[in-house]
Parts: sequence; structure tokens; C-alpha cells
Amino acid sequence: MALSPAARRLLLGVSLVVGGVTVLHATYNYFIGPMLTGLGANASESSLMRQLPSLASLFVIFPAGILGDRWGGRRVITWGSTLFVVGSAIVLVAPAFVAVCVGLVLQSAGASAIMVTALGMLSAGVEDPRARASAFAAFAAITPVIYVFAPVMAGALVDHTGWRGIPAMWTVAGLTMVWAARRALPAASGRGALGEMWTPALAGITLVLLVNVVNRFRYDGWSDPATILSLVGAVVAGAALVVRHRRTSHPTLSIVALRG
Repeated sequence: MALSPAARRLLLGVSLVVGGVTVLHATYNYFIGPMLTGLGANASESSLMRQLPSLASLFVIFPAGILGDRWGGRRVITWGSTLFVVGSAIVLVAPAFVAVCVGLVLQSAGASAIMVTALGMLSAGVEDPRARASAFAAFAAITPVIYVFAPVMAGALVDHTGWRGIPAMWTVAGLTMVWAARRALPAASGRGALGEMWTPALAGITLVLLVNVVNRFRYDGWSDPATILSLVGAVVAGAALVVRHRRTSHPTLSIVALRG
């Protein structure tokens, strides 16, 4: 079924912002090895580098969904894209390992917020079921196309410019995402009340700590102090989430859908 002009514009905007995030995922492996070698990172720093971006992404998932509903998808995607650009630029000019970590955390948080919000916008913005199916079919073609061409470009950049050529590509992708968010995505009709944010924040913290427990256990076992601290933190954050959820009359994070 043919899409309306508004739906086509929405599809274009969502495709561009999600495509920018996909460029990051498709080229990351071409970046991480040369970067770690170039900065002389040791084994523990390499492990930290591989975990931090994922943990930052997990933390943002719940708050991003709430903010998208309350403030509008375009606003959240614009801020997420801006965070993506800032993080990529920090990685591009980073003189040391710590700066790269900071940049990747900011970048990953922005990318996660974009993915959660953009897919929700596309689903909500195309109401007719047949048109929605057409929109998602077109959207699904983006990822394989990017995975065909982006790694080739990344390899060429590393060969000719070193590892910093890849964050330069990410920065350009991020700027394109900011432009697409402002030009192609529809503005929200109004700005709703934010509501309480303790439950989504605690859910994000609990999820991050649980994933860190699994990662630590795989490499260091239960006897490692970091594994134990992460487990204790996850239990405390999970308990705080349950208590806060029960004591809040209208919690922002709802579990109704999980009750069947």
C-alpha cells in the first residue's frame, strides 16, 4: 500500500537516524582493534572498553522510552543525535584511553535513545496496518545495505588515515542524524508532564549491574570483588525498584503488560 506524504517523510527521517546508528555498529570492529593498539591499552582496559558502551546503552533504554512519550520523539532523537555527535567528536580527538571511554559512553547512550524512540515513532506514525507493513519492509532494507558498504569504507579509512578515520565517519553520520531529526521528523503536538523517573532509572541501573555480573563472572568468577559488588548493587537497586514501584500511585514504568 502506498504511503502518504507525511508517512514517507517520517520513514525517511527514521531511516536516516537509525541508519546513522547502524553505521556505528557495522564499523565498530574495524575501529576497536587499531584504536586499542594505537593507544597502547592493556588487557583490563581492552575489556573495559568493550563493556562500557553496552552498559551505557542498557541504562538509557527505559528512560528514553518514557521521555519519547512525554516530550515527543523528535526532541529525544535530536538530543540523542547531538549526544552521538559529541561522543564521536571526543573519540576523534581523544589523546588518551580515558577520553575514548567517555566519548563511547556518550555516543552509545545517544544511539540507544535514538533506536528506542525512532522505532516507536514509525510504528505510531503509520496507523494503517498495510501501510505500516510497507513502511517496515522498506525500513528493514536499510541494515543489510549499510552492512555491505560501511565495512568496506571503514577498512579503507583505517588503511589510509588510521583508526581516527572511523570516528570521523561517525561524526558525519551523527550530523546527518541531527539534520534528519530536525527536517524530516514531525514535531510533537505538546509537551506532556515528565512524571516520576525513579522507576525507569532504577530499572536501568538494575539491568546494567546484572549484565555486569554476567560479564564479570565469565572472566573472573564469583570470587572477584567487582563481581560481588555488582551483584550486591543489582540486588539493592532491584529491591529499591520494587519498593518505589509499590509506593508510587502512578509509576512511570508499568509492568501491566508482563502480567499477561
